[in-house]
Amino acid sequence: MISAARTRRRSNSGVERALERGLRAADLERKRFERWQETPVAWPRLVGWSETTVAEKWGVLAAARLLHIARTGRDARVATRWWRGPLTERPMIAAAPVPGSAPPADTVYKVTQILAWLAGQTREVAARIEKRSQVVALARRLAHA
Repeated sequence: MISAARTRRRSNSGVERALERGLRAADLERKRFERWQETPVAWPRLVGWSETTVAEKWGVLAAARLLHIARTGRDARVATRWWRGPLTERPMIAAAPVPGSAPPADTVYKVTQILAWLAGQTREVAARIEKRSQVVALARRLAHA
């Protein structure tokens, strides 16, 4: 028979390991975001990544909104859905300022903040959770583009 003290010790060691893993993961994430704050993104690179990576994953409307927010700090809705030209020239109707945006979005970190905000604006809960889970992977592709 296992004593209660021995069971508590085993239980505590599991909690301790989980806490250690969580702290390591948080430290790695902090370091990643610090790197991304220092990683510049030139406008042409941001446009290319938005037109391909973001448009493929989240659609051209989200990509157009991202570029508008990156440039102006304000959300936008498309003026017409029937646009065939480049995303950067798509007619947009400016909306409310995006909290925390700091235009121009010229670092991977700033763009990541826009991605996270856009993901949070998704109305359907399952889709919102899915998009939030994709933010870091999308940002990594930008950081390594």
